[in-house]
Amino acid sequence: MADPQSGGLNCKVTGLGVSSTDPASGGFTDNLALPGATLDIFSMDPATGERRGAAAYGKTIGPDGQWSPFAAQPVRRMSL
Repeated sequence: MADPQSGGLNCKVTGLGVSSTDPASGGFTDNLALPGATLDIFSMDPATGERRGAAAYGKTIGPDGQWSPFAAQPVRRMSL
């Protein structure tokens, strides 16, 4: 998940089934991109787990499934 070249987080959003965009195609994990999905990353309160403020990062997932890079601070707790 960490990208050594950018120093940030790098990941791919994938879905379920034979077709990631068709829930009726199965409930098993696949490695197919989930285009059109949205990802938001929030800072969290380490004591309560509650989100702090607005999203620090947000992206609509494209056809390749990638949502990177996100430059995370190593000492900050985040919620995806």
